[in-house]
Amino acid sequence: MPKYEVTATSMTTLVVEIEAANKQEAWEIGCEMDGGDFEERGTPDWEMSDVYLIEGEEPEESDDEEEN
Repeated sequence: MPKYEVTATSMTTLVVEIEAANKQEAWEIGCEMDGGDFEERGTPDWEMSDVYLIEGEEPEESDDEEEN
C-alpha cells in the first residue's frame, strides 16, 4: 500500500505599528524590521497544503472511479 505525506500550513497574523509618510514607506520599513518586533493578532488558523507520495507507487485508477 502506498504511503503519503499530507502537509498543512499554519498561519498567524502579526502586526507592528509604524510611523511613516505613506503606505509605501511603511511597507519598506516593515520589510526591514526583525520578526521579533511584530506582535500576534487574532486566532491562528491553518489550511491543508498538499499530498506527496513518499513510498510505493501511485495506484492506477479504474474506469469506474474516474466516472464518479
